[in-house]
Amino acid sequence: MATRAFLLCADEKAVHAVTQILDELEVSFEHSGEPPFALKRLAAQRFDLLIVDCDNAQNATQVFNSARASNLNKNSIAIAIVEGKAGVPNAFRLGASLVLTKPVSLEQTRNTLRTGIGMSRKDEVKPANTAPVAPSAPSPATPLHVAPTPAVLAPVPVSVAPPPVVPVAPTLPVPAPLAKAPAGLAPVAPVPIVPPPALPESITKPAVPAIPVAEKAKF
Repeated sequence: MATRAFLLCADEKAVHAVTQILDELEVSFEHSGEPPFALKRLAAQRFDLLIVDCDNAQNATQVFNSARASNLNKNSIAIAIVEGKAGVPNAFRLGASLVLTKPVSLEQTRNTLRTGIGMSRKDEVKPANTAPVAPSAPSPATPLHVAPTPAVLAPVPVSVAPPPVVPVAPTLPVPAPLAKAPAGLAPVAPVPIVPPPALPESITKPAVPAIPVAEKAKF
């Protein structure tokens, strides 16, 4: 949607600078130096930007109040044109959102009008986002089915059999190796065992004397 502006100003230099930038930014606008005409247009037409010369504070206050009281222009961005920086506080007291100071330069006007256009577009989006939403009928409560919690089983002790004991065979002592004969000695021949000589029977058995027969009868 194209941006529309209304300029209420009788200062030729200010009008020249503002209208040049409005054309540059492709903003359609209406211009008048008469406050009564401005009030009629505000009552019949919607404007995104309302640019008012505040040299006559009474006329400026009347125009700003009329715009805020109307349904068409209550959201218009008010831009005040004041004499020097000393008039800036007075412009904000009148209800202006932005200020142009005289002498009005092209660069100052370009920056201020761009800011005003951006603010007006944000205001256009707000009503769509803040539209009241009809409350929806409450839906019937749905009973919740809660699954039973599974019982927790106590841990069963598990007996573990000890590993079988494998008998270990006793370790036999290893015989020490025989000492070797020192080198250089000749081996000794084994000595044969000779049995003792047999004694004669006459020597081994003593002789028993013979008893005479007559002596035997005595007894």
